[in-house]
Amino acid sequence: MTEGSEQSRIAREIGSKAIAAAVGAGVGGLPGAIVAIAVEPVFMHLAAKSWDELSDVRRRSAGRMVQVASEELGGVADDVTRRSFESEAKAQLLADALQAAASTSNAQKLRGLGRALASGIAGDDARVDEESLIIAGLSSIEAPHIRALANLPRQRSRPTATPNSSATSSAGLRGMRAAVLADAAGLSIEGVTNVLSELVRTGMASRDTYAADRRHDRLVMDLQAEVAKLQWIAEHPMNKPSLNRRPKALKKPGAPIEPGYERTPFGDVCLSYLNSLPDDAQDRLAEERREESDDS
Repeated sequence: MTEGSEQSRIAREIGSKAIAAAVGAGVGGLPGAIVAIAVEPVFMHLAAKSWDELSDVRRRSAGRMVQVASEELGGVADDVTRRSFESEAKAQLLADALQAAASTSNAQKLRGLGRALASGIAGDDARVDEESLIIAGLSSIEAPHIRALANLPRQRSRPTATPNSSATSSAGLRGMRAAVLADAAGLSIEGVTNVLSELVRTGMASRDTYAADRRHDRLVMDLQAEVAKLQWIAEHPMNKPSLNRRPKALKKPGAPIEPGYERTPFGDVCLSYLNSLPDDAQDRLAEERREESDDS
């Protein structure tokens, strides 16, 4: 071995240990640096082995997703690749789906991603745009989000106001409260709060404030009605007001109504791609659809 190559070898070893020492010092000061130098080869070996195994897991997940897409297209193995490179938009859709699939091992999510990919690359660019929204939404959710989404009630049209409704009534309350959803989805209240935040962010769920808004609207309407009665009495001092013209005390609004959460139409679409409704949620969804059909 020449003198130059020997010096290069020594320089590489020193550089490697210096980097490890810097990392160790950043973690635990001088003792950490000493440990980092001592076990650096072991960590390097474990990290490389773990990374290889994780890479295999990622490849398998991506492969499962592509297999789902292939089955949706009729089972031709190379059909996904052929269709995906028909346009730049479809190629980007494939890249997004592969990236999302590689970061999960959830079978429901992989199924949803595969179905969205198949639908996108089989259609035109407008369809690609639609499916890219599905893939973007599915990429940010996991099993807890899926359970919560399946248990949320579907979003419905708002009921019309009735003159006899009370400002303090909870009539019109829509959606499911966080505590109820936490119990239904097997989550803690902290967990369901995080899950709901993500579902609302992606547009799969909405925070329903109808009951709270209606409560305040009715209070204003009741107040206006009582003011009108007083105005009539002032304008007709000689006339005895009838029973329905006599002022009455307004009820206190009470505590604000906690808003509920609903699954949006976009959430319905995502859930159908996941095809993961539990039996009780499937029955409830079917019943909700029957009720809407009857109403229409």
